[in-house]
Amino acid sequence: MDTLIVLKRSELDEAIRDAMISVLAENDPQKGKTNLTLPEAVEYLNDIGIPITKSTLYRHTMNATIPFKRFGKRKIIFSKTELDNWAQEKLK
Repeated sequence: MDTLIVLKRSELDEAIRDAMISVLAENDPQKGKTNLTLPEAVEYLNDIGIPITKSTLYRHTMNATIPFKRFGKRKIIFSKTELDNWAQEKLK
């Protein structure tokens, strides 16, 4: 006999998002990388369901609304873990 599970829409959305992020992370060509450059971060966020352009990501760094690290004056690096956390907050 099959079991029927009842979820709220928000719970189902969250479960689907978590599953998508997990599957995409497993199939990620940069799986071993923990830090991403700006172009890699744009690609990664788009892959996990956050549509974003390079200019929008730059704007988020200027406004300090996304976690990032700066090396020197121009080099910007994003942590995958911090991007995942930021994405989860955006999707709520």
